[in-house]
Amino acid sequence: MTKAPDWLSDFQTDMSSILAQPLTIQSGRLCSDPAGFPQDSLGRLGHQDPLPRRLAVYHEQRWARFFSAMQSEFPLFARLMGLWHFNRLAEAYLLSHPPRSYDLPQIADRFAPYVRSRTEMSRPAWLEEALAWDEAHRLCLAAPHEEDWQADNGRTILQLTPKTCLQLVEERWSLLDLRQRLDSFEGDDPVPLPAQHGSSRGWALVQREGRILTIPLEPLQLRLYRALAESPLPDALDQLSAEPTQLATLEVKLASWMQLSRDAGFWRKHEGHMIGSDLKHSE
Repeated sequence: MTKAPDWLSDFQTDMSSILAQPLTIQSGRLCSDPAGFPQDSLGRLGHQDPLPRRLAVYHEQRWARFFSAMQSEFPLFARLMGLWHFNRLAEAYLLSHPPRSYDLPQIADRFAPYVRSRTEMSRPAWLEEALAWDEAHRLCLAAPHEEDWQADNGRTILQLTPKTCLQLVEERWSLLDLRQRLDSFEGDDPVPLPAQHGSSRGWALVQREGRILTIPLEPLQLRLYRALAESPLPDALDQLSAEPTQLATLEVKLASWMQLSRDAGFWRKHEGHMIGSDLKHSE
């Protein structure tokens, strides 16, 4: 491969230093200001008008594309927060995690951990939940294809292995419904927060044929799947059987809940130890 000429490398370095600059606030909007560009880089590229103004347009449009991509990846979080405040947060994130990929959605890969690391940032519980919903959708859709687990002659496996696409979410506000209706809200202001549920609800997200299925879960059902994702089947059942009311519910619903998880493709094919002849819990 022929080595790139030195002038091209220098040009790329100067352009990168300019494009990496943050936006400024002027007249209540984020915009590009050539006066804030590194003057040595700008000098090598050329100070004469209209170059600085053209670079400012390119710089501003580059940030606009980043903001649009970030809003698309975290739509619920962005709309509940309000786009002005979200864009400021996205800018801070991108300055600390400069984009390295040509694939725009990938620039958001470390956003959720970044937000959670901002200990000085006030995040009410409903905003944390919105972040969890958006992250769950991203992880589910980006997961690779994995072959379904199939029970063998009515027996079940000792340790179930969740698919990478399986995401389990506990919901206290009607945020999934809101997420599906975001296009009906205009403007940049925060969208109205839905009413809080009387009690928490569970949801499972799983990828089937390139789309996301959302499956409602009972609270104990959600806890069961979370326990099964982390522990062998007997241990998971023991964790949930401590209270008599839970044990009674498990005795009645365990088989149907396990059948639903298998039919929906929660678990991936796994070679492991087999136990039992059915899916009932034995004390």
